[in-house]
Amino acid sequence: MANTLGIPEATLLEIIEAGYALNLRTARPHALGTGGPLVVRISDHVDNDVAEVGTDTDKMAIFSSKAFGHPWVKDTGLTHSVGHGAGAYSVKNTVIFPDYDYATFE
Repeated sequence: MANTLGIPEATLLEIIEAGYALNLRTARPHALGTGGPLVVRISDHVDNDVAEVGTDTDKMAIFSSKAFGHPWVKDTGLTHSVGHGAGAYSVKNTVIFPDYDYATFE
């Protein structure tokens, strides 16, 4: 599924992986890779309408991460599940922590 807004798309299993392209420092526009928010459409989230390929973001499961190492947070949602790592796979999560080795963060 593609969208005409140019929003990157990922599955829940992809977005929880620390090595996934959008979770890397290089995905951030800031020179140090720490700044700049990113958004992603989670294609297999329960709030995502797979038929929406245009510009209606109300039908998309849009998550944002405000900086490297920060979780992916859904814009709006009725659930408040928190996920971390591969065991956190849930189509209802509204906060998703990639499986970084957080011990390496300073």
